[in-house]
Amino acid sequence: MSVVKQFVYLALAFTHMLSTSASGCKDSNNDCNYWSTIGECEQNPGYMHSNCKLSCNTCSADDINTTVKEAFGVDKQDVSKVWWMTLLDKQTFLDDIMSYLKDDVWASHSHPRYAKTRSMCTNQNDMCTHWAMEGKCNELDIMLSCGPACKSCEVLDENVRCGGTIDELPNAASAGSINSMFKRIVSDFDGIVHSQPTPEADEPWIVTIDNFITDEEIDRILQYGTSNGYQQSLEIFHGNHGDSKKTQARTSANSWCGYQFGDTCFDDLIVKGLLDRVSNVTTVPVPNFNEMQILRYHPGQYYRTHGDYIEADATKRSGGRILTFFFYFSDVLEGGETEFPRLDPPIKVKPKKGRALLWANVKDGNPHIEDTRMWHQALPVIDGVKHAANLWINMRDTRTPIDMKCYD
Repeated sequence: MSVVKQFVYLALAFTHMLSTSASGCKDSNNDCNYWSTIGECEQNPGYMHSNCKLSCNTCSADDINTTVKEAFGVDKQDVSKVWWMTLLDKQTFLDDIMSYLKDDVWASHSHPRYAKTRSMCTNQNDMCTHWAMEGKCNELDIMLSCGPACKSCEVLDENVRCGGTIDELPNAASAGSINSMFKRIVSDFDGIVHSQPTPEADEPWIVTIDNFITDEEIDRILQYGTSNGYQQSLEIFHGNHGDSKKTQARTSANSWCGYQFGDTCFDDLIVKGLLDRVSNVTTVPVPNFNEMQILRYHPGQYYRTHGDYIEADATKRSGGRILTFFFYFSDVLEGGETEFPRLDPPIKVKPKKGRALLWANVKDGNPHIEDTRMWHQALPVIDGVKHAANLWINMRDTRTPIDMKCYD
């Protein structure tokens, strides 16, 4: 049998199998779901059971068959070029998809996780079944756009593919844990204390660790900075990443070391060694780390007083920036200190090659609240060039939402 005849045969077989005059398992009004939550399915069954079938769970077998046919796109799916499978194998493959849609996704007893995704789970490309037969359903874009063919309807729900709702995700800090972490850093990693809480005063922690970064790590990260290119740094306004622009409050240049947009810096073995060491010191897992912002300050350049905590992040999957790990990649003959001007007295930390500076951007008693005392500034470089980097550490995993396209 020719390839074309195989395709026609399969299309006719499925069209006949699912042929029905029903309108499908769907709602005809956008308010159906709301009405169902206030009891309208029971109080107004004449209208609701006919026009809000999905929300009222009154779909007939014919309705479901029609919807499954539409979701699969049986008249559009092209498997004519799947030369490596026999006609029988193709038929079995398609039967399996239909069983998944009818018996799992659309069955009345289906898992509650399908309730949110069943109506949006459709093959959005004519090649979906071809790609599934080709074994490409491990690619996220195909998995999300070809739910029926890939049998991945449940992952259309970002709470399923990204570890749960925001409230269910693990937090890196809890009440009292910031204080405990810094005590351990001072004890176990020779941290030098610049500020700490005492029985008399609830001062914030500021700690440095000298010789934390090796010359090899510095050279490799700066190579990525040069490769990725430096641009004038942006200032964030109103606690929102989207509201960033160039200003005279920040005149430095920056580049990036990370994992997005083809950047392989975080996968570099030398860089990974540094990240693992930071994780060991803070006990926060590496996926909670933001991409590293590589900084360069020429003489006269600076960054005025600002905070690292981004308020808009607090309610996102990643959570807010709870810690800042700041690396100094060069000595500076004069100027370029990191100053905390809101402390009394203000504290300054001098750049020193290999030094790491660590502080918390949140309160120890409630790490979901910003500690505005930790606003800081990069003082102007007077003599020399300051090379450094920010590594912001978030409350929750920052990488999975990006990798799995879980948009807040």
